[in-house]
Amino acid sequence: MQVPVKAKCGWYIAGFVVIAAGLLFVGCREAGKEGNRVPVIGKVTFKDGKPLPRGTVIFAPDGSKGNTSLHEPRGVIGSEGNYKLMSTPKLEGASPGWYNVTIIAQEPYVESKSSWDPPWLINRKYGNRQTSGLAVEVSDRAEAGQYDFQVSK
Repeated sequence: MQVPVKAKCGWYIAGFVVIAAGLLFVGCREAGKEGNRVPVIGKVTFKDGKPLPRGTVIFAPDGSKGNTSLHEPRGVIGSEGNYKLMSTPKLEGASPGWYNVTIIAQEPYVESKSSWDPPWLINRKYGNRQTSGLAVEVSDRAEAGQYDFQVSK
C-alpha cells in the first residue's frame, strides 16, 4: 500500500512541531532553573573615595559555593563609578548566589601608541578572578553598598 504524498508531509510537519515544542520547553526549563534575577547596582571607587571613571565589572558564578548559574553577569562602569549588572543584553540583574568578581579598567586604546595592552587604571590583579580578592553574595535582601568595591592602583 502506498501512502499519499499529503499524508507523508503531514507526518513530517507533525514531527517538526513536536521537536520544536520540545526544544522550546527545554529552553524555558533551563532559563527558569536559575530562579529569579536580583537587581545588582554598585559603585567602584579607589581607596581615597574617588570613583573609577570607566571599566567593566564581571561576576563569575562561584561553583564551589553552590552557584550553578549559566550566566556571567557584567556591567559597564560609568564616569561616576556606578555600574548595573546585566546577565544578557536584555536581562537585568543576576541570579542569587556567590560570585567571584573581576574588574577590568584600562585607558582607552589609542592606535597611534600602537599598544595592544593600554595602561591599567587599577592594579592588574583585579582583572583575574583568582587574584582579585573580590567576592560577593547576590541576595534579594542586599544591604546598601553590598555591591560596592574599593580598588587600588
